[in-house]
Amino acid sequence: MLVVDSGGRVYSPKMPPLEVSDGQWSGTCNEFGAPAGGSFLLCIFQVSEQGVDQIAQWHAQSKATGKYPPFRETLPGGTELARIKLRVARN
Repeated sequence: MLVVDSGGRVYSPKMPPLEVSDGQWSGTCNEFGAPAGGSFLLCIFQVSEQGVDQIAQWHAQSKATGKYPPFRETLPGGTELARIKLRVARN
């Protein structure tokens, strides 16, 4: 699963989960929380089925309310595999 860490292990998972096939993965995500010129960490997490179910429930509730509170310190059923720092382009 792609997950944005906005700093200090503040996680915002991106739906839908990545597609994995023959050892390759693909997916897309949008991040609207970082300002132009700002940065964020894009992470890849391996997430258990139960964790994906919890995140999907969080996403559905967040979509209904329009508020997406991040997960702090841990991601349900998740183990971080990699991360990269990205900078948002200035227009």
